[in-house]
Amino acid sequence: MFFFLITLTTTAVTDKKLFADGNNRYQQGDFQGALEQYKKMNQSGPGVWFNRGSCFFEKGEYQQALICWYKAQKKLPFVLLDELDQRIEKAREALHKPEYRSAIMRTAERWAHMIPALFLQLIFLCCWFLMWICLFTERPKRFRGLALAIGLCVIVGIGLLLLVHYYVHLSQSGIAIKESVLFIGPDAQYHETGSVAALDEVQIKEMREGWYKVQAHNFTGWIEADSIEVISV
Repeated sequence: MFFFLITLTTTAVTDKKLFADGNNRYQQGDFQGALEQYKKMNQSGPGVWFNRGSCFFEKGEYQQALICWYKAQKKLPFVLLDELDQRIEKAREALHKPEYRSAIMRTAERWAHMIPALFLQLIFLCCWFLMWICLFTERPKRFRGLALAIGLCVIVGIGLLLLVHYYVHLSQSGIAIKESVLFIGPDAQYHETGSVAALDEVQIKEMREGWYKVQAHNFTGWIEADSIEVISV
């Protein structure tokens, strides 16, 4: 299934023509020509990144395909996430790079993608309010204990979803485009603190003179900017 542009912007007419031409070239098997059309577009939304990734995949450039798909993933419509996940899995298999996220994490990311953060925050506050009511009202101990236990489980679950929502949508992230070393400071003369493999996702904390301070796995350190492809801001 190919994703088609549905949103118009101030440069919509030009972008729409380029997008349609790119789609036609893709369907005809001219993947390089399709890529060139997509790159000319003024606005690169999730649909454009999705299609660019598909072109790279068909050309056998699996790492570039993954980078494009990860850029699309943050804002792609929920109904297309299953297909995107399947394509990402195929590309990672071709590179012999298995998925590094657990099934639980992927499920949490899916729910965080589907449920607005404001709604989760409202439910979180309502649960806290109802728990306080249970604490200070005269109810049978069995009923009050059960209500508190259920409320606490809901609060913990929603809290985790909010953390995942921040991780997916609000934090700045990137993809390592090659195996690289993390340093304690923004210079290769500092001591090493860890490393990242190609296609590892990192959270970007700070940027300074050609270096990113990132968090990856259990490490936090500085990495050269040309080793990272930023996928969300």
